Amino acid sequence: MIKYILIILLFLFLESCFKPLVMTENYQVKKEDLFFDSKGFEKRSGNKSARIEYQLDDSLHIVDSQWNTGVYSSDVTKVGSPYTVSKIYYPNLKLKSICLLFDGALIGNSYEYDENGTLSKQYNNDDGYLFSITDLISLFKTKYSIDLTNKKTDCRLDKANKGQKPAYGVTIYPSPEYSIYFKVDGITGQIIKELKIPQAVL
Repeated sequence: MIKYILIILLFLFLESCFKPLVMTENYQVKKEDLFFDSKGFEKRSGNKSARIEYQLDDSLHIVDSQWNTGVYSSDVTKVGSPYTVSKIYYPNLKLKSICLLFDGALIGNSYEYDENGTLSKQYNNDDGYLFSITDLISLFKTKYSIDLTNKKTDCRLDKANKGQKPAYGVTIYPSPEYSIYFKVDGITGQIIKELKIPQAVL
């Protein structure tokens, strides 16, 4: 009996170790985010490319780049997910900034570090938004049967510019012939506008 319990505990431990990364707007900076993997970059690029794309353990899609300015960047996206962790590194390989994107829109917290690796600034990209990304996802799934977290759904998300009233702009592309634009109040979740837009035929 004890043998079976130990086997089950071992299985649960291994499962937690290899569990795919789950990204949400509450993403926390991890130890592995703090330094750029230059050796891995050089090995994968063969010193022939300043930009490489690869998949890690069939669950993470990674785009690493080395820029002319000497800085590095790394964008990590869970396969099939709209969430991307975007990181920029100093030439000394230490983390310069990190932010989270949902289909290209800044969400959650962004962090900036000095060249010694000390946190210098922190921004809340959802400041003023009482209606969260999670609420928005739930709204579209309930009201329109549209899953914004499924990358098979062709869509784009925008947020109001700084200084404007919090609002989301969601554009869905259900057909090559038209798109549908939704403007959603970022405080109440009320749908302010729903507009069908014909696509230009080339």
